[in-house]
Amino acid sequence: MICDPDSDGFAEFDLALLDAELTGGNPDYAVSYHGTQANALSGDLALGIAYTNDDIYTDTVWARVEDTTTGCYSVIEILLEVRDLPAATQPEEPLRLCDDALADGFTVFDLTLVESEVLGTLDPLEYDIYYYELESDAIAAGDLALTAPDYSLAIANPGAYQTTTNPQTIYILVVGNASSTSPNNGTNGCYDIVTLELIVDPLPEDLGPFELYLCDDEASGSSIDEVSIFDLTQVNDTATGGDNSITVTWYATAADEAADTPIVNPESYANIITPQTIIGRLESAFGCRTLVTMTLTVLPNPTPVTPTPLEVCDDDLDGGTFDDGFATFVLTDKDAEITDGEPDVSVSYYETLAQAEAGTPALTSPWVNTIPGGQVIYARVERDVPPGILGCYSIVPLELIVVALPDAPTADFIDPMFVCDDDGDGLAEFDLTLNDPFVLGTQDPIDFAPISYHESLADAQAGTPFIATPEAYLSGGGTIWVRLGEFRHGLLPHH
Repeated sequence: MICDPDSDGFAEFDLALLDAELTGGNPDYAVSYHGTQANALSGDLALGIAYTNDDIYTDTVWARVEDTTTGCYSVIEILLEVRDLPAATQPEEPLRLCDDALADGFTVFDLTLVESEVLGTLDPLEYDIYYYELESDAIAAGDLALTAPDYSLAIANPGAYQTTTNPQTIYILVVGNASSTSPNNGTNGCYDIVTLELIVDPLPEDLGPFELYLCDDEASGSSIDEVSIFDLTQVNDTATGGDNSITVTWYATAADEAADTPIVNPESYANIITPQTIIGRLESAFGCRTLVTMTLTVLPNPTPVTPTPLEVCDDDLDGGTFDDGFATFVLTDKDAEITDGEPDVSVSYYETLAQAEAGTPALTSPWVNTIPGGQVIYARVERDVPPGILGCYSIVPLELIVVALPDAPTADFIDPMFVCDDDGDGLAEFDLTLNDPFVLGTQDPIDFAPISYHESLADAQAGTPFIATPEAYLSGGGTIWVRLGEFRHGLLPHH
């Protein structure tokens, strides 16, 4: 029997392979092969050792075995049978699996998954399949299949094969069995070999865990509800190490990941609680997955108090003139009122809301208003945190008011005031209150604190001490200061 390489029914037989069997190893016997019995009997027209059958698939030759010492001989009919080679199908794609938890590049494959592809149109009942790590072992087993089948070197458990290299080539031996008897002479004992590449794809690396912090924002409707809107995708590049072939899908819980129910809009995700740990699925182009975690934390904002207006009289301390609408404000005077005792916060001031939100440029204190009469500026209260930690902030408006000075005394203001010294002792009694109506002028007294008189500018500015009986002030002459101011503002002295 011989397997036909091209399955056309004709094959070249090496007739000499039968010599040993025919002679039994006797060196005195000579063997010749003939196309007919008559030629074998006469010893004529011997065939060549390499013989191609004349009749398709099945042929007969005759062997003449002759004793060279006696000349005696025997003639034996030999049946030649040509069998087809099976045509196994080469798998189109490698067999791929994701690496296991050891992440060592090796894993267990079920090689039998490709059997139906390898067999193609071949009847699985008529063919046996064996798997080999070495091509040479597969060829050796195939060559013995016709005469002395031995598949002992085949992979023992192809359904659970542990790879030894990555990638790795496996050799698949397809052999016709005893059930393969047709068409023609069947393929029993004939074989074909195809290769199967095994590839263990790496799992995406877990570079986590990851964290995202946000200050409590108003996107959820409140800045004190511990809910903020997170853009989860900003972590994607970090999670994949910049590998664009890896996709990232975010899930609110491990159960959602198991059910493959992803977060619908990861660019705008409102946390449920704080802190909250969510699940990220990293998936390679070959479907290999790694789960990572990310913790979302909403940080509380400072809780400043909106301060009362900061009011300053329209003096000339700003380098200008009285009553020009500009004044010097010590902004830091409002720090304590704004923070209301809240620890670990700092206050800075900005001319516009946009600048306060950007955190630059901050105003320096003292500061002169830029809009005559006053304006609204903004106080940014920010948590004091170490570098690299998100400093949450809140912004409140601060109204600056430049308070116009009381009117100057009228033209009737008595200055200087004269009183005669009746007894010649150098002292006289003055009624300072005679100037009260001229100090008030047309201004409504209800808007002002009582007029007071002082012996020095410093006393007038401080409001104390004051002359207790201005209507009967005993003096030898000198300068007296009168103080007039609104109830809610600082008083302005005149002399």
